[in-house]
Amino acid sequence: KVLAKEYDIKPEISYYPNFIVVDDYAYIGILLQNFGIEDSPKFNLTLKANGAVVDSIIVEGLSPSNYYYKDLNWMPASEGTYEIEVVVDINDSNKANNIAKDKVKVFKTKEVNISFADTNGNFVERQIELGNVGTLVNGVASLTIPDIPLEFIIGKQGSDEIAASFYSNSTINGKI
Repeated sequence: KVLAKEYDIKPEISYYPNFIVVDDYAYIGILLQNFGIEDSPKFNLTLKANGAVVDSIIVEGLSPSNYYYKDLNWMPASEGTYEIEVVVDINDSNKANNIAKDKVKVFKTKEVNISFADTNGNFVERQIELGNVGTLVNGVASLTIPDIPLEFIIGKQGSDEIAASFYSNSTINGKI
């Protein structure tokens, strides 16, 4: 086959969650760019995990110097280290850049109940940040978190101030 020199599509894995967990969707952000001088024809964009296809879409084409962003989904069934791979299936002028890869870890999860109280035992509202996910807690909240030691931030924002503390959890007898 003769490679076309008019378009050159390159994928890049631009986003995935800090914590990818078993049996929950992980949205993998993919940025595509056409480095060629002409519009590309339509092509398949495929997401693989350890070589197995987990999601795929058809991209209707891409103009020169333009970007296209798309989230593809993956729901891992077990914990471990995976190689995620994004592939554009197009016969373009540089097939060497049609694949992007990265290694990610997938974690089991556990349920924890969390609350914050003042010195009188009254519930207080706080924001908790785990990785790139934030949750507002007011009362008792049940959270599903990765079953690993975590670093997290607990904070409160006032009208003219922000107070935050950095913490790390540990596991004692299987409990956080």
